[in-house]
Order: sequence, then structure tokens, then C-alpha cells
Amino acid sequence: MRSIFVYSPYDKHLQALLTAHFAIALSSKFKTAVVDCHLKNEILEMFLAKRHHLNMSKNIGLIVPAYFKYQKDTLKNLSGEYEFVISDIENLKNTHECDILLIALAEENLPEISAKSSPLSDAVWQAKKRCAATGKNAFLSVVLPFGDKKIDEPLKDASMMGHLVAPFLSEYKIFEQGFNQGITCLDKDLPDLKKDFGAQDFFARRNIKKIIEFILAR
Repeated sequence: MRSIFVYSPYDKHLQALLTAHFAIALSSKFKTAVVDCHLKNEILEMFLAKRHHLNMSKNIGLIVPAYFKYQKDTLKNLSGEYEFVISDIENLKNTHECDILLIALAEENLPEISAKSSPLSDAVWQAKKRCAATGKNAFLSVVLPFGDKKIDEPLKDASMMGHLVAPFLSEYKIFEQGFNQGITCLDKDLPDLKKDFGAQDFFARRNIKKIIEFILAR
């Protein structure tokens, strides 16, 4: 089992959106579970519940990954059952349990992960030290930049700091469309949803698939 943590320190709504989309993309090829570490946040739980409801009421055929609330030993208990577990994490406390930490950052926040000393860089470094202290290989930290334009220097610095840099995510607002109804751009090949499929959905879906391919290659 490979464990992926999704973390966006400055945009928790984006964090939930990405976790949901990545979970659907992975579930199309692998046995995948979602572990929700936000005990007081119901975004992911409601999203998956709405997908269940659509399948029951309209028989659409949406992919619905297994869903679990995080508890002690949850990931350990799932290790023999799922190929991937993806988690929407609240903080970096339990990163020793992940294989890949995906850090989504807007262009203005990229210097935070690129600098040798910043609150975010220090937090990730301390998390890697805690991971090493358990005797486990350190998780891969992958920066997922998003915004209207690429900022080359901070991305280059992030690579120099030991982070991998995933394909740039632009126009992420498209991922919100249909989300409140339990629908993603990845679902719109289904017959009942093709009529709503547009150019923005095509590019958003291609963007998500590129990022998943990047992660799977690690």
C-alpha cells in the first residue's frame, strides 16, 4: 500500500478538492481508500455521500472510494486491503505514516517551501526528521504549484531543497464545478454527464491525470 497525504496550509478547501479528485483518479485503476484526517470538516464525507446517493437514485455508475475517518492505526489496518490510501491532513503531525506528501501552494506562497528557513520549510524538515526517527525511509515531499503563471526561481529553489515539483495546476476553480453535487470533471465520460462536458473539464481532467502519472512514477 502507498499512502499519499494532501496538504495545503493556506487553502483547506483546495486541499479537500484535490484529495477528492486524486482519489477518484486513483480509484479508476487501483483499489483506493480515502482517510479523512479533518475530524470536524465534513467536505469529503459529504462529497462521497452525494456520489452514493446519485448512484442509488439515478444509477449513474460513479466511482466511490472507501471512506474512513482517521483514528490511531487506521492506515496500518488498511495496509493489506488497499493499493492506495489518500488522506486530507490537518497538519504535519502524522507524516511518518505517508509515502508521499503532496503540498499544494499558490504562486505567492512558493517561496515558503523554497527558502532554507521558513515556517513551512522548517515544519516539513521536522516532519522528515520524525519519520527518520521511526526507522522508516523519509516520505517524498512533492510541491504542487497552482496559480495564473509559473514562477521559475522558487520552483528551482524547491527542487534544490529536495522537493519534487509536480506539473503546474492552473485554473483550479474548475474543480469546484459540480463538486457540491458529488461530481468531478473525471466523471463526465459517463453517458448521463456527457452533455455537461466542456473544454474546461477536458483540460482540468488532463491536468489531474498528469499529476497522478507524476506521482505514480515516483
